[in-house]
Amino acid sequence: MAPVLRLLFWLAASCSAVRAARRTRSGIEVPGPDEDPFYAAPPGIESLAPGTIVRSRPAPAPLSLDNKSALKPKAVWQLLYRTQNSVGKPEVTVATVIIPHNAKLGNVFSYGYFSDAAYNACNPSISMLVGTRDDNYITQYQNIITIAALNEGWVVVVADDGGPQASFSAGPHAGYATLDSLRAVIASGNITGVSSDPIITLFGYSGGSFSMSFASELHPHYAPELKIAGAAVGGISPNVTYLVEEDNGKPWAMFGPPVLLGISHDYPDFAQWLSENLIPEHEAEFRQAEKQCVSANHMFENKPTEYFFKKGVAGFKEPLPFNVTESAGSMGTRGPPKIPWYMYGSVGDDSAPVDLADKLYVSHCKQGANIYYERNPIPMSHKTECLYATPGAFVWLQDRHAGKPIVPGCSTAALTTESVRGVVEGVFFKAVRDNLAAWASQDEIGPKVGVNQTVVNPLIAPWTNASIAELPKPPNPLPSEPVPAPGAPVVTPEVPLIPVPSPTPQTAASASASGETVPPIAATPVAEPATPVSEPAAVTPSAPVAETPTVPASVSEAVTTSDPANTAAPAAPTPGTPAAPAAPTPEAPAATVPKAKGKGGRPKAPKAPKTAKGPKMPKMPRGKGAKGKGSGGVSGVSGLVLMAEEEEGERLVERGWRG
Repeated sequence: MAPVLRLLFWLAASCSAVRAARRTRSGIEVPGPDEDPFYAAPPGIESLAPGTIVRSRPAPAPLSLDNKSALKPKAVWQLLYRTQNSVGKPEVTVATVIIPHNAKLGNVFSYGYFSDAAYNACNPSISMLVGTRDDNYITQYQNIITIAALNEGWVVVVADDGGPQASFSAGPHAGYATLDSLRAVIASGNITGVSSDPIITLFGYSGGSFSMSFASELHPHYAPELKIAGAAVGGISPNVTYLVEEDNGKPWAMFGPPVLLGISHDYPDFAQWLSENLIPEHEAEFRQAEKQCVSANHMFENKPTEYFFKKGVAGFKEPLPFNVTESAGSMGTRGPPKIPWYMYGSVGDDSAPVDLADKLYVSHCKQGANIYYERNPIPMSHKTECLYATPGAFVWLQDRHAGKPIVPGCSTAALTTESVRGVVEGVFFKAVRDNLAAWASQDEIGPKVGVNQTVVNPLIAPWTNASIAELPKPPNPLPSEPVPAPGAPVVTPEVPLIPVPSPTPQTAASASASGETVPPIAATPVAEPATPVSEPAAVTPSAPVAETPTVPASVSEAVTTSDPANTAAPAAPTPGTPAAPAAPTPEAPAATVPKAKGKGGRPKAPKAPKTAKGPKMPKMPRGKGAKGKGSGGVSGVSGLVLMAEEEEGERLVERGWRG
């Protein structure tokens, strides 16, 4: 297995180096949103329903992997649609819709494209195309994922999820824009040909997982009519406020200025606070992040917060900045996702701490979520984990598009069945082949009709005759997360939810349900444009949207209690009477994994906190793993609670990041 992985990494690195060496500018300049009238909001968008298409056009330049060569899907459309920012202010943004040759128009793949910038000229609708800025071309490598999805026949949708002001790291904004892009795509049948009832999946890694996680949490409140089959999220950062301190003075501090400025674009009070607290001599340098893209933001690497702010990190614990950044950047406070998740990350992630991902997993699972979590015990970096684990996530998404059922409940694995299948089925090799064909020979992108596209990993083919049916099945739900009997009521703890701002205005259908009277919006089909930029004569309203109150400034605390299903505290003994010994509770055998070598290997399992009562929780073994059992050395949700709370709980409380 190790030689296979080494070759995979070598191929990925070589491919990236070749592309970087060959990169030259095409001479095409794609104008930014501030110069292109297509992006301008027309008057009266407040009266439009979220997801309403305002304009459409073919993309002004072709897709690219190297900012020069044109990729060849069947069509690339851009839809300008109505959405809203984090605090419910109506706005318009763009979704790029890519149609492959031989498309399966009933399959929609929403990709969270990380732009990692607070400048709107870095938005995906521009950065995916030939002619993007020199400091943004590196984000085009994400089109590798786009090509892989297109070759499955799926329609790919990429939203400018930061909106017209590039509100990078404003999580609710990204969630609303993603959900409204799906509403727009479903309504675009007369433009794109997409089915009105497609199978929808979400995928994102790193900054892309941030958008897709917020979309998942907001989905049941904001767009419950959307039928989403599942979401794969990796390298997840559940709390950007925490990262302001954690990455202070480190290489990942390059994201500090764009994160803070991006959030300020949605919250005027926070923008004013930044102006008042920035050191005047360094303010111009800090605000340079609003004029450049991700590659140029390396200028902020290793810069301490004290370099820019008068009070340093301590200033962000003041009520206004703390409440705003928590509201904008903390997951798990709006309730669990109602759609199944495939979640993955490494214990060695140097950008997205795995302990925060563990806490999010525990919190969501205690509220009834369905999550399959590949928790890689090998200490891989943020970038390496993306290469290592994304094939497994892609296999899981293939199963959702094929209509295969999920195993309900929550479970963890050091190596999921899907990752094993990704190796056996040669997912990485197929992606390399398809991308090289699309880039070098300029093949049309899409599934080849009548051609067997199955790729067997050439490195393991001589040593295996295993069919997919013989591969290990996904693990059963963890002992601490029992599956309720059919028809049984689901009991979940009370968790305060952050209300979602109501879209403006309320649609007639939702108003009638509540007994109110609202003037109806005239409905006229959106016509395909005769010219590159056109406006429809009337508006097509989207599906009704539930009304909810406005987002408050404060954020509810995360739930991190131990799992009651796994252990129970004994009753207190009566005074003067010897306490009866508690009946032994059988413990599920803890699976293990091969011991990680080198620095950063998995630490010894911590003991339960001294304040805990009752029997001890099962320890997590160090490195001797069960083969194929799929727990990755973590004994269920309770094991994750132990590790997450012991390693980070007290530190978060001391620093003020958690109540």
